Amino acid sequence: MGESSSEVKGIWFSSLRSYLSETRGPESIAKLVEALPGDHGAAVADPMVSAWYPEDTLSLTLEHTYEVIAGGDDEAFEALIRGVTVQGVGRFFRVLLHFTSPAFVVRKIPVVWSRLRRGAGEVTVERTPRGALVRYRSFPYFEQRTYRIMTTGAIRGMLEACGAKAPRIAIVARTRDSLDVEVET
Repeated sequence: MGESSSEVKGIWFSSLRSYLSETRGPESIAKLVEALPGDHGAAVADPMVSAWYPEDTLSLTLEHTYEVIAGGDDEAFEALIRGVTVQGVGRFFRVLLHFTSPAFVVRKIPVVWSRLRRGAGEVTVERTPRGALVRYRSFPYFEQRTYRIMTTGAIRGMLEACGAKAPRIAIVARTRDSLDVEVET
């Protein structure tokens, strides 16, 4: 951690808090906040939607959510990330997403990235015969398992929000600071 000056928008922490409150109760939020070191818990305890938070705060939040809330279970963590993603999309936009295609949503991943993050990282989408290849570059957090799971879970959540049933998503290549995700649309 501490490798970049990246920041993430507070809407992510707000969505996490709302999702946990609705699905697991306020005690899950208290448990997560207590587990986070230093002042990082404030991002979950009282997130400001429009504020920018250090990437290290998200990194620690993901790690502790994986352990404390998902019990170290990859599938449970990805399901949680999908839920947080759908929560973050909001009701109004979920209705709009039902009128779009999965291919359209995948093409908009770079736009979503640019609205939620600033600093390190670039995202491109290439069409493939079966869908798309989402390429993440220059983002020094992909060595962390939780970031890889978060990435596939967020894509799956966006696709499910537009009505896709069990979308096929797979990481096909990765390095310390890059990730290629194949998405069948």
